[in-house]
Amino acid sequence: MIAVGSLSNVPWESHKALGEFIKNLAKKGITARLVGGVVRDALLSRLVPSGDFDFAVDATPDQMIAICFETGLQVIPTGVSFGTVTCIIEGEPYEITSLRKDITSDGRKAVVQYTKDWSEDAQRRDLTINALYADWDGKYYDPTGMGIEDLNNRYLRFVGDPESRIKEDFLRIIRFFRFMALFPSAKYEEETYKLCIKFSKKLKSISLERKWGELKKIFKSDYPLNAIESLISSKIMSEVCRINWSLNKLERSLPWVKNRFNNIFYGLLGSVNQFSIDSNNCIPLKLQKRLEDVFKIKFSSSLDLQALYWFGKQNYKDAYIRDTITNKPFSEEALKKCNEAIEAIDAVLMPRFPVSGANLQELGFTPGPAMGDILRETEKWWVESNFTPDFEDCLQRIKQLYLGEPLDKI
Repeated sequence: MIAVGSLSNVPWESHKALGEFIKNLAKKGITARLVGGVVRDALLSRLVPSGDFDFAVDATPDQMIAICFETGLQVIPTGVSFGTVTCIIEGEPYEITSLRKDITSDGRKAVVQYTKDWSEDAQRRDLTINALYADWDGKYYDPTGMGIEDLNNRYLRFVGDPESRIKEDFLRIIRFFRFMALFPSAKYEEETYKLCIKFSKKLKSISLERKWGELKKIFKSDYPLNAIESLISSKIMSEVCRINWSLNKLERSLPWVKNRFNNIFYGLLGSVNQFSIDSNNCIPLKLQKRLEDVFKIKFSSSLDLQALYWFGKQNYKDAYIRDTITNKPFSEEALKKCNEAIEAIDAVLMPRFPVSGANLQELGFTPGPAMGDILRETEKWWVESNFTPDFEDCLQRIKQLYLGEPLDKI
């Protein structure tokens, strides 16, 4: 395979240990090349995250596992049946996939055959802009002959026949839309777009985890609104992530997310009108619970100590952040005020409920659900009284309501 160019700036060359690993493979007669997103981003002069490296090698998974063991590296057979192993180098995971061609596929999993032909490997990949390879020294390769041109033109093109590529793995439908988020405006054939819609119901067969992985990558991209808007307008989003999306809120919140709250949670928080847990949603349940808790808070402009007490500082801060990023244009002044408000919430000394279960046992109450109910009711009264009743006041109320003692005997 002949290189079609060489990078003037090689963004991965500072990763010395990884470079030594690649050189060690070369000494054993194995060629390893970076592939996919890392090469695409380098050609677009984007910064490459420290662990965002995928490699293709002209060796089998068994050979790669053996070499990792020989060199004392931890290796995880993450997708060994599909040719992928993960090597841990200085604490960073790197996926290494053997050159292969797909023999058969049911739309989720493929039966593969290993090869040493880089062009064969390129033909089984999804988009031409993902079928780009690069040596460690920055020489890059375009086996399909269209990847570089399509990248320059911001053009999304499946490798070979679009319908065949989609049928091999229906997740590629989401990936097609995800790559719209790479560019201010992506181009594509209308027929390809229609094919994605035609087969979108097949996304039911794709695991929630794989869908979630693609959604996360959309939010990490430069132009996530492009992908989200297209997924919604095509009605494919209902097969990806069924939540109450708000494009207006998303558009307002994106500058905040990019410049201050760069996290998938805040990307979602700034994208929806309301939220409730759905076990069929691709968002992990733990994250769904956090989103649901935030939407329980009726946020007001002034600090609400009672809400802060019941929901906790983190949820209360998240409610404040949601109100800010979905309603206020991003600016340096707005950012300063936002940071000051978050610091003020963190600085609040939270009141502590003065009564415990031990106190109730001293009064003769038996531990159990009934005693827990008494504590919760008393705590609610204490909060609604703006935390002013002290220990004796709380005990007096408990004795009056639950022990029938008149006030003058307390």
